[in-house]
Amino acid sequence: MKKFLTTTAIASALAFPAAADDTDIDQTISALQTALNSILINFDGTGVSQAATNAANLINYTTDDLDDVNQTAGPIAQIGINSLISTEGGFDDVEQTGVNVVNSFQAPEVEDLNQSLVLGLQTATNSIEAATGTNMSVQNATNAANVATVDVDIENDLTQTVLFAAQSASNAIDTGGDITDATQAATNVANSATVGDDVSDDVAQTALLFGQTATNELDATFNINVFDQDAINAVNLLETVDDASDFVDQIAGGVTQTASNDAFAFFGNISAGAQDAVNVANSVTIGDDISDDLTQLFDSGSQAATNVADAVFSISDTPQTATNAANLASFSEVGGFISQTFVDSTQTATNDLLLVIGTATGSNQAATNVANSLTGLADDVIVDEAEQIVEDATQVASNTVAGSPIGNPNQNISVTGVSGMTQTATNAANIADIGTIEDELLQSISGTGQLATNVVEDVDPASGGISDLTQAATNVANSVEVDEVEEDLFGPDELIQTADMSGPLNGQAALNFVEFGIDGVTDVSQTATNAVNLATIGEMNSTMSQTVTGGAQLALNLVNYAGSTAPGDPLGFDSAGTVTNLTQTAVNAGNLLTVGSLADIVGAQEVTQTFSGLQVAGNGLYDADTINSVTQAATNVANSISNPTP
Repeated sequence: MKKFLTTTAIASALAFPAAADDTDIDQTISALQTALNSILINFDGTGVSQAATNAANLINYTTDDLDDVNQTAGPIAQIGINSLISTEGGFDDVEQTGVNVVNSFQAPEVEDLNQSLVLGLQTATNSIEAATGTNMSVQNATNAANVATVDVDIENDLTQTVLFAAQSASNAIDTGGDITDATQAATNVANSATVGDDVSDDVAQTALLFGQTATNELDATFNINVFDQDAINAVNLLETVDDASDFVDQIAGGVTQTASNDAFAFFGNISAGAQDAVNVANSVTIGDDISDDLTQLFDSGSQAATNVADAVFSISDTPQTATNAANLASFSEVGGFISQTFVDSTQTATNDLLLVIGTATGSNQAATNVANSLTGLADDVIVDEAEQIVEDATQVASNTVAGSPIGNPNQNISVTGVSGMTQTATNAANIADIGTIEDELLQSISGTGQLATNVVEDVDPASGGISDLTQAATNVANSVEVDEVEEDLFGPDELIQTADMSGPLNGQAALNFVEFGIDGVTDVSQTATNAVNLATIGEMNSTMSQTVTGGAQLALNLVNYAGSTAPGDPLGFDSAGTVTNLTQTAVNAGNLLTVGSLADIVGAQEVTQTFSGLQVAGNGLYDADTINSVTQAATNVANSISNPTP
């Protein structure tokens, strides 16, 4: 989480030292702030630096402690723009920085801290247009609202609120030549707190009807080489070294987060780059204990992380990572009730490598969605009572290598080869890894669909060699790993896992697909896995139940020749290629219990497992010429109890 909290340092650097000693402070702003830098030239430019900064309600006071601090903003608009244009030439060694900050706080200690943004707009924009190309370009667009760094303690309450607000951070380079050595970072952060020691009372972080958009764009007529794109949105972040002594509430309602990176080489290639798109909402890391309740709610929202690389002949050594995460909690102990709810919301993580007629090499793709995660930071983490609920939600994780829609009338024969790549698509809902459950843990998922796909398509039948490729598509819902589930003195405890997959588009689908040409397939692995209701327990001293209703699990792997061997077919060839060292594994699992020891409670049904529904696992290899070393395994498992593997 530190990656998202670094924005606090940026905000603090802009603050003027406050002239206060153990006093109350009230800051209020309602304003329009606009910072604009613009350059228009005819030919070449070298050594250009532009910085557009807007800042309001800043406290950076390191001398003594403060009492009550209130920072209030709104209505407010902060607009920062840097524009650089050359009509006939190019640029070398350019740095653009756009920063908007409202409500920033740093001090050794504070009694009560209240930060509020209502009716706010923050826009940070950097753009470069060059006729002949760019070299050594750095663009940073940052928006920060309600950020706090407290070196020691917050002695009472921490309250951070964002209502009816939006943040937009964007970087763009558009050139008629090459783009070389480009760095783009678009970051939006709201409601972020880092505490060196304790929060002694309540923590409330709330974001309602709030939008964050982070975009990076590289658009070159020819090549894009050596670049890094980071698009990050984060809301409701809390990190303490020690305790949170009372309740912790994180609420995100009607929050929309969009993080996207786009690299487009119209007549060229893409190489030596990296694209990372991240959305995070409701994240808590407590170094020691949470003494009271922990509540995390993500309701009626959406998270979309997208990376696109589009080139003509080749895309090489350009990994893509798309990640969405909501309701994450890490701690050593929680004294009260834990509630994590993800409802009426969507998470979409996509990575696309698109080619006009060329190859993709050495460019791993990882798409990940996580909703509701509990993690213990020590070996003996104790949780009293907890619930994780995912309801009426959608998770889609996809990785694709395919034809570019631009510049090729025969888009279906665009990919001439793929090698040295890993595609990983993962969806996870309701994950718990803790030490001991003292009372009850409920994990429930309903009305929810999980789709994980890895695809290589639009392959040229006349070439289309696929080698050293690994595809893993995984969906997991309701998974717990604990050392012990204790028995209460007043009766048995319970571990309850329930999944209702009935209804259209609900359930789990993990799909891997590869097309190949006459150059064949070598060293390819496909794994499609769906799992619901998994429990790994060291010592079970209570009752537990696992229930799947209307189960719908589909795990498929397919490798297929892109053309046709039929006589007279214009895409037909005498040979469809050789397949060597292909492994396909499809697994569906529902209600799996791995346990060291089970309870024996008089008059109780200790373990109940119930599964109803459909499980389909399949592997296919079609229209190859010859095959060598091909392994296929399709497995469905429902209701299983076993001991750990020695």
